[in-house]
Amino acid sequence: MSKVLVISPHSDDELFGVGGTLLRHKKNKDKIFGLLLCDRGKKYVEEYKQGMRRMGAQKVFWEHYLDCKFETYPVKDLADSIMRVIDEIRPDRIYVPAVSIHQDHKAVNDACLICFRPTSPFIPKEILEYENATYEFGIGRGFNPRYFVDISEFVKEKQRIYDKYYSSHSNKPDEHLLSTKNIEFLAKYRGMQSRTAYAEAFQILRMVE
Repeated sequence: MSKVLVISPHSDDELFGVGGTLLRHKKNKDKIFGLLLCDRGKKYVEEYKQGMRRMGAQKVFWEHYLDCKFETYPVKDLADSIMRVIDEIRPDRIYVPAVSIHQDHKAVNDACLICFRPTSPFIPKEILEYENATYEFGIGRGFNPRYFVDISEFVKEKQRIYDKYYSSHSNKPDEHLLSTKNIEFLAKYRGMQSRTAYAEAFQILRMVE
């Protein structure tokens, strides 16, 4: 049994980037924790809490940074918010958002790297960056995964959770990158890369055996 933490700039990022993987952790009886940094209001926080519970989270934390304005805060403030949760949980594995063309994701990624400096009092043995199709897929610096998780068993449940618990996000036409249908499309694409039916993909920041 291991402890995992997923850091979410916004209340749907963890679902899109790590949802199937969290369901796999849940099946393995791992301890799951979440940190939401953006405050879009009570409805969004409640959706996040319900969605994370459905994906197996034992405890979630949330902060009150304003949407699309993360770059206006000192990066140390973001890093301190993240480090407080890391220090409390001391996870074996942590999932952080990859750099993308969304300024909030970039700011959170920068803050996470500060938390993982060699002089930090605690650094998880496994640190993985997850993708967000809306702000990276086919544009920007490129997301180049080298670690894949087979979510074939969980992709339908991931879609159901999105539809039920993230209603303010999921009501999108099929062609939209944040549609329920695109969850399947992206997982199928990553599955083809990893020779599985469906997968989620990650960039490796740190992996210690």
